[in-house]
Amino acid sequence: MDQEHEIIKWLSPTHFTLNYKNAGFRPEAIAVLENLNRILQSSEEHRLMKGVDVGRFIMLTINSSNHYFKIVGLPPTLDNYLDNYEFSESKALVIKSTIALGNRIINTPSGFASDEISFFCEEGVENHLEGNFTSKEFEVLYFMPNGQIRFGLYDNDGRLKSAANESLTAAGKPGKCMWCHESSVLPVFQNNALVETDLSQVEFLGIVDRANDSISKLRMNTNRMINYENTQDHTLMELIYISFMEPSVQRLSNEWEIPESEVIQRLTGKATHQHVEFTMLGEVYFRNEIDNLSPYESIQVPTSAREPSLYEPDLL
Repeated sequence: MDQEHEIIKWLSPTHFTLNYKNAGFRPEAIAVLENLNRILQSSEEHRLMKGVDVGRFIMLTINSSNHYFKIVGLPPTLDNYLDNYEFSESKALVIKSTIALGNRIINTPSGFASDEISFFCEEGVENHLEGNFTSKEFEVLYFMPNGQIRFGLYDNDGRLKSAANESLTAAGKPGKCMWCHESSVLPVFQNNALVETDLSQVEFLGIVDRANDSISKLRMNTNRMINYENTQDHTLMELIYISFMEPSVQRLSNEWEIPESEVIQRLTGKATHQHVEFTMLGEVYFRNEIDNLSPYESIQVPTSAREPSLYEPDLL
């Protein structure tokens, strides 16, 4: 990529700038990101370190639900969202789900052009088979013009919410949806009982395949700034924010630019643990327990990257 159109420009081995305009963001998204930049640039971290940690940046964009919704342009209400899509009369009624704790309804698209594809899920209580299922929460999945998946979550009143209700589903925040739905619509993984007049599991899987095929063609015909075949890029991004949220002494030494011995001294009395997925990170701390011991003040991130947070920023 020539210098005029580069997305990332390295200023040093540890510092780079990101050009939003060359990364394919919509003008509305660029305005949101520039607003976030102004907030980050006002921090003591940015003033002293000449930038902000990339893990903090990811946590305040992709993993901050309120910010993510504004960046990707989620409609503010469920009704606004539903006005933009048409769904098939036949629905997938999921009795056994790997995500929902109870039953769920998946509304499927009526068309398969890239701008028609959307899946609208209803999480709820009681049982489909007994005819008393009640929707309590709504999840949406649809695609941006560049082929990336966009996720939304609405409460029972149709308002955006930052994380799913843990009594209904293990879906968590949109940042957690990305962990599984990295680049495609996923099928149902468990055998489900058939409900008369609605989609069989085989029919639903056919719809998922048609949607993924359509999106694959869209991605092949757009400016491919993202190579979806490089699946390890997704894992790298996850590791960046995971190692930020649960940092080791070595990671903090690099981030704070102080010796490891001083990091250990600052964190005296703070407990360590091993990450449940990436044990190779070694002994790590929880970010929300040690950020106040940093040599400088920073913009606070959510207390959790994937799950409902005690603190969820809404700075935009």
